[in-house]
Amino acid sequence: DLGDKVFAERLIEETVTRLGETIVSRLSGQAPSRVRVTAREERQVAAVLRHIEENAAEPLRLEALASVAGVSKYHFLRIFRRVVGMTPYQFLLSTRMRRAAWHLSASRENVSSVAYDAGFGDLSTFNARFRSHFGMAPLAYRRRGNLAG
Repeated sequence: DLGDKVFAERLIEETVTRLGETIVSRLSGQAPSRVRVTAREERQVAAVLRHIEENAAEPLRLEALASVAGVSKYHFLRIFRRVVGMTPYQFLLSTRMRRAAWHLSASRENVSSVAYDAGFGDLSTFNARFRSHFGMAPLAYRRRGNLAG
């Protein structure tokens, strides 16, 4: 389905970028984990974090996020991971999951509405991601009234 296709494309893009980073770091002799984050890079990533939080329900492309930071997508992916500890897509999914969990606990909206409002393109992808993230189905989560996660 479309949701799985988009997820696969993003996963491939991030994997290829990680591979490129590894090759560049090996050729330069500098391990990526030893690279320090500058105050400017922290500000750039902070702007992107705000952008993701404000637009999490929208489709967000890596190129657009890099543009918010004002850097190339390859440099953006490196600094984002150094600052946040995960890829932008992982952060976006986490943000969407937190919002969906809150809505499930705080409202009586049906699960499909919660999924679409959180930015998921289809219910089956949402259910699978939710179960993977929280260890239970969305309706079970709602019954528990659990806002943690």
